[in-house]
Amino acid sequence: MYRRRTALDGTVALIFAQLLSKHGIVARAEDADVLSTASTARLDTTGVALACVSFLDSRSPAHIRYTIRRLRRRLPDVPIVLGCWMSDADTKDMLDTVKADAVVTTLRDGLALCLERAAAGPRTDAADDQAEAPLAPAAS
Repeated sequence: MYRRRTALDGTVALIFAQLLSKHGIVARAEDADVLSTASTARLDTTGVALACVSFLDSRSPAHIRYTIRRLRRRLPDVPIVLGCWMSDADTKDMLDTVKADAVVTTLRDGLALCLERAAAGPRTDAADDQAEAPLAPAAS
């Protein structure tokens, strides 16, 4: 879980990581500075199966897109989920704009998506041959 700079963004990221941990998913919240251009090379990506970028709102889609782009360079084969917790933007439009694999706007949807991905297990070469559909937030 990677969080933006404000204290509230960090708080939501910590809450979400704790929520995931309580459901048996190993999760950690990182400070936003780990995704700066200078720091991404030092980011520990060992064992990462899913990355979630946490933003309280969607007022800066360009900033969100650049953050996801930097993370994708470091984790090219890992799905990236945008948790945009107070956004009233259409999730499909946001998905197209920021180039994430999924967008969730509630902790419930984020938890459901992560639990679904964890239950599916790691991808295999056989699964890669199937047509890929983008991740979608689970219905509330």
